[in-house]
Amino acid sequence: MSSELEKFDNQDRILEKINQDDFHTNSLIQRHRTFLQRLFPSQLQQTVDLFELSQARTELEFRDKTLNMVKTAQLQCISETFNDFLEKSKAQSRRDRAEFILRQRNRLQDTVNYECEKFTQNIARELERVDRISIPVLKNREQDRVFAMIDSFHRTVEILIKDFENILREKISPR
Repeated sequence: MSSELEKFDNQDRILEKINQDDFHTNSLIQRHRTFLQRLFPSQLQQTVDLFELSQARTELEFRDKTLNMVKTAQLQCISETFNDFLEKSKAQSRRDRAEFILRQRNRLQDTVNYECEKFTQNIARELERVDRISIPVLKNREQDRVFAMIDSFHRTVEILIKDFENILREKISPR
């Protein structure tokens, strides 16, 4: 990055040196002309002046094109450097994200399995208790309650898993 900045600094120094040289050359030429020659130049002097002006314009256009080419090359170099950096950092970020998500998915699955096992044991105890009830109306109501608990538990687990999967699909949309 600093090498690109040094190139821009060197470019400014080169332009400054060129401008100093041009000023020095023009002042030497102007000193050798008399006042009358400057006010009323001869046809030859006018032609020479026009040629010098044309040459100076051509040289300035060449310098401008060269500087634009240098600037474009420097910008392209900087752009490629940043693109390379972005690609590498994106790859690392995506790898870290994938590893994190897989770890979280495994933790979720382990938690769901553990809680399902606990729930199954609790339901088994509840069903044994219901089986010991001798009054048919109470027994049916308790069985319905236990079956409702089973349905509710499994719906809740499905919702939690879908919510986790929805989180994986979420993206920040560009404007």
